[in-house]
Amino acid sequence: MTGSSSSVGSGSDVTLPVLKRRRWPSVLLGVVLLVSGGAIGSGVTVLVIAHKVKEHLHHPERAPAEATAYLRWRFDLTDQQAQSVETVLRKRRQEILKIRRGFQPRLEGQIDLIGEEVGALLNPDQAKEWQAWLAEKRESWLPPLPDIVETAESRPSS
Repeated sequence: MTGSSSSVGSGSDVTLPVLKRRRWPSVLLGVVLLVSGGAIGSGVTVLVIAHKVKEHLHHPERAPAEATAYLRWRFDLTDQQAQSVETVLRKRRQEILKIRRGFQPRLEGQIDLIGEEVGALLNPDQAKEWQAWLAEKRESWLPPLPDIVETAESRPSS
């Protein structure tokens, strides 16, 4: 027997070449799988974060309770501490909404101007599609302001 071939069967003069195994296809496959997994993981992460942000934008009333639950876990708060923290967060949320109520009309006015100016640059079909797209984005990322409900615990102390 030689190093470059082997014989098949006894007395047979048919020889087969010994195949050398190449490593680059395995390495390339490993790299492709690693990159694909990273891309898929990153994409899912972006989708989850966007969903969470939209959820918080559309339901800001949940923020104090959710933040309190996190802070209770993170700082091992007692029931009394957690209740006091939630009271503070609810009170400050009301003040933040008042500030937002002051600047949101100006922000929406600028978005209206963007809609009009970009729409004027497009043909009628594009402009119609642009306005629908802009309305969808506005609804998704800039929901209407919730009503401010003053309660005893949300009023700032004098």
